[in-house]
Parts: sequence; C-alpha cells; structure tokens
Amino acid sequence: MMNLACQMYEKMGKYDACKNCYETLGDFFDKVNNFFGSADAYEHAAEIMVLSGKDISDYEAPLRAWKKNCEYWKEKGEMDDADWSLKRITTYRTIQNKRFL
Repeated sequence: MMNLACQMYEKMGKYDACKNCYETLGDFFDKVNNFFGSADAYEHAAEIMVLSGKDISDYEAPLRAWKKNCEYWKEKGEMDDADWSLKRITTYRTIQNKRFL
C-alpha cells in the first residue's frame, strides 16, 4: 500500500512527498532486517531526488543498506547474493558521483 502511495506522489509531481514515502519504507524495512527492501526503497528515494534536480552526492542511505544486505548474505554463506550487493554499491556510487561532476 505504501509503495502505491509513493508512486501516486511521483505521478502527481509531489517529489518531496514521494522521497519521504520511500525513505519511510526504507526505514521500516531496515528495522525488520529486510535490508534488500530497505536498499531498494532508498535507491528509489535517490532516483526521485535526481528527478527533482537534487544533488545525491552525499545521500548515503542506499549504500548503508546495501552494505547491511551484503553482510546479511555473507553470514548466511550466500556469497552470490553478497557479491550482488557489492555490485549494487558500485553501481550506486557511480551514479551518485557521475550525476554532479
């Protein structure tokens, strides 16, 4: 339901509300140790920030969540999933730094 609210805000051009909605989702997923869901929500928040012309060069929430996701999967012995999280970190950093060079 919350995800639909985020999408509704985006369609209406209410980017601050949309970003806040995705960050609320990210915070919730983090609290219940769903780090993939958390990272995904924070990345959506970053996308909305870029869409609205904001600088994401210091927006670290997705990175923190992907690191937690990586550690979670390492502890489970699932190195493919851990490596995939590391790739997401690299991808996000590239986007984060490239956007405002």
